[in-house]
Amino acid sequence: MLVIDEEASALRKATTRLSRRLQQERPQGSVSLNQFSLLGYLSRYGPTTVGDLAALERAQPQSLTRPLASLEEEGLIHRAPDPVDGRRVLVSITAAGREVLATDMRQRDSWLALVLSRMTPTERGVLALAADLMERISQDAESVALRATHRRPAPQAEADRSAS
Repeated sequence: MLVIDEEASALRKATTRLSRRLQQERPQGSVSLNQFSLLGYLSRYGPTTVGDLAALERAQPQSLTRPLASLEEEGLIHRAPDPVDGRRVLVSITAAGREVLATDMRQRDSWLALVLSRMTPTERGVLALAADLMERISQDAESVALRATHRRPAPQAEADRSAS
């Protein structure tokens, strides 16, 4: 195995473990991880079609029927005709949906801040640099998915980038 392959494997394992640990810190009774992911995409990219959401999730549009119906029933998303093409339906996040995201993120951020408070300034600096690099990796993957759907982030996307 090449050194770069070993580094990639170590990074994957560490991010997977951290992701699982952060999932354990989510509020009880919150939306499912799948629904949380959908809310995050809608927050970052603005109103979008079910097909584009499916492409971002690497899923079939039909597989989003139940999660989206549940989010709509809870008032976390809204569906409306596309003003440009009335045959299409756009899905958007509501204020209540944004609050669900914010509450979830606050709880996980609180746990992570506690863990970081136990580290040295140097360790926190290394993690801050790593976070920037992981964000670049993440954006690279999202740009590939966005190109596949021919969508661009909504103007508010930069402000909402931290939504997941």
